[in-house]
Amino acid sequence: DHGIVNRIIKALKLNKKDTVLEIGAGTGVLQFKGTVLFLKESILRSKRKRLFFQAK
Repeated sequence: DHGIVNRIIKALKLNKKDTVLEIGAGTGVLQFKGTVLFLKESILRSKRKRLFFQAK
């Protein structure tokens, strides 16, 4: 869903040069700059870092 990815890009304040890839539609797994992020209930949790992002 490009809408979800666009909301994440906005929430993370990324620009068009940054890349967010959705791994398997509907799985809720996204890749951001090589870091796998899990999207659950509009909250991104990075496995490698303790970072939490709210996608609005």
